Amino acid sequence: MNTSSTGSSSITREFASAKILTQEEQKIMLGTCLDNVRKTTPLVHNITNYVTVNDVANILLACGASPIMSDEPEDVEDITSICGGLNINIGTLHRTSIDGMYRAGAKAASLGHKILLDPVGAGASHLRTSTAVGLMEKIPFTVIRGNISEIKTLALGSGTTKGVDADVADKVTDENLDSAVAFAKNFAKDHNCVVAITGAIDLVADADTCYVIRNGRAEMGSITGTGCQLSGMMTAYLVANPDEPLKAAAAAVCAMGLAGEIGWSHMKPEDGNSTYRNRIIDASTTWTARRWRKVQSMKCDKKGLLLYAVTDRSWLNGETLYSQVEKALQGGATFIQLREKNLDQDHFMEEALELKKLCAAYHVPFVINDNVEIAAKMDADGVHVGQSDMEAGDVRAKLGPDKIIGVSAQTVEQAILAEQRGADYLGVGAVFHTGSKADAEDVSHETLTAICNAVKIPVIAIGGITRDNVTELSGSGICGIAVISAIFAQKDIVSATKDLKEQTLRMLENK
Repeated sequence: MNTSSTGSSSITREFASAKILTQEEQKIMLGTCLDNVRKTTPLVHNITNYVTVNDVANILLACGASPIMSDEPEDVEDITSICGGLNINIGTLHRTSIDGMYRAGAKAASLGHKILLDPVGAGASHLRTSTAVGLMEKIPFTVIRGNISEIKTLALGSGTTKGVDADVADKVTDENLDSAVAFAKNFAKDHNCVVAITGAIDLVADADTCYVIRNGRAEMGSITGTGCQLSGMMTAYLVANPDEPLKAAAAAVCAMGLAGEIGWSHMKPEDGNSTYRNRIIDASTTWTARRWRKVQSMKCDKKGLLLYAVTDRSWLNGETLYSQVEKALQGGATFIQLREKNLDQDHFMEEALELKKLCAAYHVPFVINDNVEIAAKMDADGVHVGQSDMEAGDVRAKLGPDKIIGVSAQTVEQAILAEQRGADYLGVGAVFHTGSKADAEDVSHETLTAICNAVKIPVIAIGGITRDNVTELSGSGICGIAVISAIFAQKDIVSATKDLKEQTLRMLENK
């Protein structure tokens, strides 16, 4: 979570078997957990890091819980008795606080409370490691949450933790994800708990199931205490959802990552770390279950709109559209739009259902061009409409609050109106002359920049974009590009997509 930059908010159950949680499962899990925190206002006892104690208290208040802090041995048993959960964070140890941890843990356990351990810096010193291991021997923790180095230290009895950050050798990556999932599930089984391993890729597991979570912002790693905040928030989620500790822990991880994404989206060029910390807390404060469900199901973020591929069967040349789309996904396309102008409804529906399943396997949003009825009927992730097709407000009424709505725009006025009526992103163009749409009007780069400055929703450029001219869009404020022929008209679609994605990333880096 605190070092992720994918921004997709995606969740996968059991990566090795590629079993994907449906959107409905995500909405139920995340929305329900959030609702329960708001409804119950759980009181959480925190024995936590002195560096971040204020941030922990504020994030708990923000998510709908209530914090109380105490580590004095003579005080902790009384305090934890009136709470529903106990959060133990070993980030700033001293002898009296260690005594307090044991006393509070024993009391909380006797009362059947939810108890979380955050083994901050385990592996960095003998005291931290021995304290964490000792607590685990005496206290039945509901959840143990840390980075991969800290958790490995607890599992193996030694580690290479550098301060409170995961050692580079221990990072969870796509290459070692299968083994990391197996490790997490085995650790959870051995210690009869839920384990939450946070990093660029987050793992939340019990003995049987592991959720792989990809969201957040890399910039969260530059703020002291996002992990401490998560531990406090997670304890509140556990208390509010007592029968679902795995789902509650996963929901909390998603919540913190989403707060990082939302907070970052409001940052201004002159803002720094302290502002970002506050924006994360603010984002947590303004959540509602409806908003969260929408964010989760839409998966419409700037990262996801990086390379938006629009289908066209003009260049099939004996291939199927399915095979071409799969090649684009293999090459790194981050968003797929199905564009069919001449297919009958039955064949359109059949094709759309197949491509939806394919995109889900690659964790890529799938939307339908123009045909709102088909999009609603086959439960696509959303729809993209032009100015003449249907107003965004009308589309929202037909599809509901959870679907992605993209709208084409050529002017600042159109862009602002589309945003006001519920558009989630804008496709602006044609930014270069194109033969794909005969009625496409050119949009100057000055207008493109003005549109990006005028709206808060993501903007992608479309129309005549190739690997050779994409760099000309640098500095416009777009978050990605939409292309047709630059992918689907190419002999080697996989390589062309990879190359175009790299060029687009370079363009965005040269702001």
